[in-house]
Amino acid sequence: LRDLARGLHPPILEQAGPAEALRAYTGDLPATIVLETAPIGRHPRAVEGAIYFFCMEAIQNAIQHGHATRIAIALASEDGVLRCRIEDDGAGFDPARAHTGTGLINVADRASALGGTLLVDAEPGRGSRLVLELPGR
Repeated sequence: LRDLARGLHPPILEQAGPAEALRAYTGDLPATIVLETAPIGRHPRAVEGAIYFFCMEAIQNAIQHGHATRIAIALASEDGVLRCRIEDDGAGFDPARAHTGTGLINVADRASALGGTLLVDAEPGRGSRLVLELPGR
């Protein structure tokens, strides 16, 4: 059921967009979540869903595998590009060896299918920084 639920768009995402959906999702997590959002407007359903599920994947990985205590999420829209940056203070990881799970691979594939990119900046011992950029509207 958990896997099925992760693939569904929550009603708040449909109604209010990714920033509000993330506020609702991160309200009671075992880490401090700092969410910075500039006014980003609304974007196609697939783009908003990609941003939301990217954030969920990154947050879960940072907490479960990186033991992060602080995660910063920044959403912005500029020059037709919707950008989401996530940084954490966790244990980090080696991106070359991160292919044991499918989470980041799925995010990168979804980004590519939407004409976007995923940047992964991480190494063991220093947390991680992930940036998803997608064409908006």
